[in-house]
Amino acid sequence: MCFIFNSRIVNNFFLFLLFIASLCVVSCSQLDSLYDSDEDESTAVDTWGQIMDEPAEVFVAADLSEAVKNGIVTGLATAADAWGNYGPLEYWVLGTEVDAANDLSELYCERRSQRGDLNKADCLFSNQTSDHGFESYRKVGYDAISSNQPSTSMGRNGARDWGIHRFTSSYPIGFDSVLGATPKGEMITVYHEYFHAVQHAFIFSLDFDERDKKMGPTWFVEGGAVYMAELFVRKMLASGDLVMTDNNELDTFKVSFESKMDSAKQSIQNECPGTSFKDITYELGCSYAAYDLGAWAIAYLSHLVADENALLNRFYPTLDDLGWEAAFQAAFGISSAQFFTDFDDFLMKPMSEKLLILPDL
Repeated sequence: MCFIFNSRIVNNFFLFLLFIASLCVVSCSQLDSLYDSDEDESTAVDTWGQIMDEPAEVFVAADLSEAVKNGIVTGLATAADAWGNYGPLEYWVLGTEVDAANDLSELYCERRSQRGDLNKADCLFSNQTSDHGFESYRKVGYDAISSNQPSTSMGRNGARDWGIHRFTSSYPIGFDSVLGATPKGEMITVYHEYFHAVQHAFIFSLDFDERDKKMGPTWFVEGGAVYMAELFVRKMLASGDLVMTDNNELDTFKVSFESKMDSAKQSIQNECPGTSFKDITYELGCSYAAYDLGAWAIAYLSHLVADENALLNRFYPTLDDLGWEAAFQAAFGISSAQFFTDFDDFLMKPMSEKLLILPDL
């Protein structure tokens, strides 16, 4: 058994319907009737980049708790409230049990087949064997629980060619408050992932290389997601637009960023000595320094133009037309080359001065 969480009522299907808090729960064995339709969804009008009414669809393995299910749904919904509801979006969440993962994979691959995205047999094989298949994500959660060492993995794994934002996640342990992880910390991760959908929504090309070039360097892509998630979870909590009842409070924005600066510098020193943060890629051992220093870089650029939401207000609206460098210059008033020089100087300042550019949250 696995579950689909979807706040849209699906008509004309024969299965036992349980409707709780606008979420549908259906059996995987009933899949055929669920997706019977007179319209081939794969040929539907392309709504890429448009603000949508339909919420994200969240598909959760049967071995996960209500806290996990509700946390993901709430996170995606409130992030969409903050930044715009870009879709269609599918978010697939694995637990730790093999049978539950296989059921979820069956549902996923039947869905892909029905919509003309993938051959079902190829899909099932890929989910078992690929680096970003369902089994790889299940194993992350299983290994974390088995070893008593916190670890998670999640990502946006496509799929512009299918007309959707497709996410896959390992067991989000924070929503169950296990292994020292907290619900609010996990919520930041959900916001981080959703911001990647926002980034991609502003790029319309189907060509992978063109999309990759327009997304920009690792520090900008991941730093932007880190900065926006850290900032907006705190803003939404402060405004009451995001309500979480756990007693674990987040560090302040400034304390969090001070820690990021320290960990990034240590990571570069230990794993990639002599490497500039602008040259760090996903393949390097110090890759997470690009996330942490990238977040500082976005904070610096936002402070430069006195707009904490500069990415959405200034940069992304012009990206597809101008390309990354020209959009960068239009948004922030300097070239990326000049920024690197200025930011290197900024990094040499005492921490007390660096913290002055950050909002008080």
